[in-house]
Amino acid sequence: MPNDHINSDNNPSQNYNTTDMMQVDTLVGASSPASTENSIHHATVRAADVFALPPAEVCGKCAVVDGTAYRILKSLIDPKELRSKGHTVRLFCGVSAKDDNRVALKFSRARVGAKICDEDPFSEPQIMKDLGAWHGSACSDLTKSSDYVVTMHGWNTDVDEKKEWRYCTLVLDYCNAGDLFSFISESRGLNVSAWSPNNNNVEVAMAVVGLQMLRSAHFLHSKGYAHLDISLENVLVDEEPVGSVEGLSSPRARFGDFGMAHTFDEKTGKTSIGNRRVGKPNYSSPELINANGGEFNAPLADVYAIGVSLFIMLTGYNPYGKASRTDMAFRQVTTKGSKGVSRVAKAYGHEASNEVCDLIGRMLAAEKDRIGVNEAIKHPFFTKCFGSLDNEELSDTSPSGFIMATGLGA
Repeated sequence: MPNDHINSDNNPSQNYNTTDMMQVDTLVGASSPASTENSIHHATVRAADVFALPPAEVCGKCAVVDGTAYRILKSLIDPKELRSKGHTVRLFCGVSAKDDNRVALKFSRARVGAKICDEDPFSEPQIMKDLGAWHGSACSDLTKSSDYVVTMHGWNTDVDEKKEWRYCTLVLDYCNAGDLFSFISESRGLNVSAWSPNNNNVEVAMAVVGLQMLRSAHFLHSKGYAHLDISLENVLVDEEPVGSVEGLSSPRARFGDFGMAHTFDEKTGKTSIGNRRVGKPNYSSPELINANGGEFNAPLADVYAIGVSLFIMLTGYNPYGKASRTDMAFRQVTTKGSKGVSRVAKAYGHEASNEVCDLIGRMLAAEKDRIGVNEAIKHPFFTKCFGSLDNEELSDTSPSGFIMATGLGA
């Protein structure tokens, strides 16, 4: 699989050349060659500095990634929220010296030689290149991928002087509305006005988002990868409408964060992740949680996570407390189909249509009974909300022509 760490011999250097200095000079407002050198010394930060300094002290400084200077404007998340087993992440908004566009700067750190047990940010650059989701991709690949996943504009890897820490820095699309989780209100579900301003109907709004998520999953699977960490937090949103979903003007929702993405067998959909822990417990399918190094159907695990996301959009709550037969709500939504989903939604105070309950029930069913991405997109819930769907994009976009035509075991 193409998830190997990137060889440092092939990486852009982090050394600051003359072009870098000129870009940083522009950002910090230096007025002479002498002041430029001084400004660089004091105003730039390497990845190691980002982890050594409080976020507030990083802001206002510049980072040079892949030959381009970026001024760091603000921290996007509390660093305590981005600690994983084996590595740490810092996330900032920045602005490019090249074109003044805003970007997201993702800095990751792990000890040299340490085993990363869950998300592996050092595999992300290669995965995004495989997806055609970086600035060096062919134009046609980049144009298509940008509808479904965030784009990588540059990356660096580095090791500190003592050889204790290794670092990976990614420059990504900045999604100005944050993640999809910020659009969810407890007990009310998805913010309807943002996604369906002309139709005060939460099911239409969640259909707009859900269809984008399913199509993004389809794109990912067609490239031979399953995300394995789909959640509301990993769906990134551009607030200003950039197009339409079946004729409805809508913000764009795309997948980000591919540190847990994994390849799978093109014929069966099966994969094994060994002892790695992937996905968030509240979104992970039972077979993923209980894999214990064994095989499971990776694309169907993504479908399950999207089904959980749809339920949260509908009600504002997780469908169950724990993915266990001892949890009554879990038994209802995973074994009782439409009726089970309806019962749990009612327990949270929501009356839901038969169509949406049937869709979610089929997406949360046992792996052997679960519908695939293709069948989910063609479900009557979406045709009820939008009429006939343009599913031409679903025809043979995969590396083997495979799976999507049959819904991956649906």
